[in-house]
Amino acid sequence: MLRAALLPGLLALLTLLLLVSASLWLVLGRGELVIRLRPEQVQERLEGAFPVRKELLLVGLRVGEVVLSRPQVRLAAGSKRVGFAADCAITALGKTQLRGRASLSGRVRWDAGHEAGRGALFLEDARLDDLDVGGLPREVGSLVAPAATAAVREYLDKQPLYRPARPDVALPLWGRLRLKAVAVEGGVLKVTLARGT
Repeated sequence: MLRAALLPGLLALLTLLLLVSASLWLVLGRGELVIRLRPEQVQERLEGAFPVRKELLLVGLRVGEVVLSRPQVRLAAGSKRVGFAADCAITALGKTQLRGRASLSGRVRWDAGHEAGRGALFLEDARLDDLDVGGLPREVGSLVAPAATAAVREYLDKQPLYRPARPDVALPLWGRLRLKAVAVEGGVLKVTLARGT
């Protein structure tokens, strides 16, 4: 009778030990952990805060606004950056809104200390790679690149691209990992984390 009552508890304990052992082997034995993110996973995280807006300022005076919306992830094979295009709407100098597309990209960063050692992936060093807006005056165009970049950076600096799922048996180990490599392979973003030295 006592054995029958202890059996479910023992099975649960053995399962937990197996999971902990597998996680420890993964992180400590091989020394690295690979996270693979499909384009739709990255897309879902980016869509959360768009549209983003930023005023166009000239000598401290508001001369217009840039609005980026509907981001579309573009993972280029061999790239270490996550690219995305977005619709771009610019209102400047009291003129009607000009529309086009902006191509942007960001570099992957691992923040081991995010959320008390849980860790998270972010996109940083966002930059405007290309802007295609017909009829945009040259003087306004020189204001758009820094404004668009700043608008995207403000969002990306705060919004994790990926966080380890909870509950995670390897939770205490996430904070000890560092970014080893980032690559786009087979249309998937591959991020390799390794034990810190």
